[in-house]
Amino acid sequence: MKRLTAFLAAFTLCMLSVAGFATAAEDDDLIGTWYVLRMEQDGQTMDASVMASMGMEITAQFNEDGTGIISMAGQEIEGTFADGVFYKDDQEIPLVITDGLLEIENGGAKMVFSHEKPDTTFSLAPVVEDPAPEDFEGVWSATTCMEFGIPMPISMMGEVISMEIKDGAVLYTESTFDLNAPDEVESAIEKEFAAEFQPDGTLYVDFDGESVMNNILSGPTGIYLTLHEDGKLSGEIPELTETMELLASMSAESENGEAEEAESADSVDAGDEGTSDGSSPGGMSTDAYILFEKAE
Repeated sequence: MKRLTAFLAAFTLCMLSVAGFATAAEDDDLIGTWYVLRMEQDGQTMDASVMASMGMEITAQFNEDGTGIISMAGQEIEGTFADGVFYKDDQEIPLVITDGLLEIENGGAKMVFSHEKPDTTFSLAPVVEDPAPEDFEGVWSATTCMEFGIPMPISMMGEVISMEIKDGAVLYTESTFDLNAPDEVESAIEKEFAAEFQPDGTLYVDFDGESVMNNILSGPTGIYLTLHEDGKLSGEIPELTETMELLASMSAESENGEAEEAESADSVDAGDEGTSDGSSPGGMSTDAYILFEKAE
């Protein structure tokens, strides 16, 4: 969460800075509403589904009268545009259209927009029925970590993780880096772990007490891999799932207590006529897994 907030804050600052010009878009082509597809900065990419999962919608609106507004991260940047340039006070932000997509780039940060609102639903494809152990073989790269229902790119967590699965063993490779210096590796691991095919069709990788995935969760004992119909693997870490369920339970108990206090106060004010509708509190997602994609 902190990494995402920092990313958005840094991008907002870049948006308000002066930058060099690129090839300008035609003003007529800009008219209408644009929806963000992805954000890029310092080699990191965040797609719209991540921001949507946090209730953040970023749009750009350009009107026929030459006015425009960019709404992002709770801020609205109002200005005017002409000759493919967005003007905000004394700031000038170039607007570029490439292959039908709008690009707004400043200070090394870039947002890419589309006229079509993207599908920001992030969900797993159906599980492959009756997979064979050899179906898991290949080289897999971790792309996303789902926590609290928020799909966070692994790169945004300062991790690069891959697994080569072959003949009941996994060659696990991991490197960590500082997001402020992505080219500088802080630590690296390359180790072979045992993998055991389970009766339920998952593949369990035993980390054998090794310290791995520390930027995601300290000290996981292993990971259960599930094969999906879109060719991706989801990896469930028991400790991470337990942590999510514990936090969700604590959140529900806290909201229950607050609801009971409020109901009690309302009952007193209304002459003990207050009632409860029995609705379940909480709502915190317990989804917790790592998503892997197979290398070409």
